[in-house]
Amino acid sequence: LYFINAQFLIEDNAPLFTESFEKWAFGPTVVEIRDSTSQFGAGAITKTINTIKFNDEPFDFDIIPFNSDDIDVDTKNRLAKSFAKLIDYKVFQLLGIVLAQGLYTKDKDAVMTYSAPNYKNSEIRQYFIDNPKEQLWQ
Repeated sequence: LYFINAQFLIEDNAPLFTESFEKWAFGPTVVEIRDSTSQFGAGAITKTINTIKFNDEPFDFDIIPFNSDDIDVDTKNRLAKSFAKLIDYKVFQLLGIVLAQGLYTKDKDAVMTYSAPNYKNSEIRQYFIDNPKEQLWQ
């Protein structure tokens, strides 16, 4: 997701999604996504995840099923093309690339003490513009 989000930051100057990436010991993490997919552990994510929308009253919420029709065709095509390129990399290859990036290494000590700042979209965008060889989705 980190590389895909970087792609959208470069090509559209806007993130694919609004949540921030945090700097964790095992790479960039979107906590909301990690929490909603933690049931799969290190295995493949085998089903879509619903969204829980909390309303104004306590214990009042709606469960909104995932609907792929909510994603426009152009975005789906771009994602499919990018995933097809990234699927050739093993997880630890991608992790090694990310952990060697200056965006990560400058905060490595803070990462180990759980006090690293979140990634900023502007710095992710600039990093990948300055380092086009790391645009693995190309």
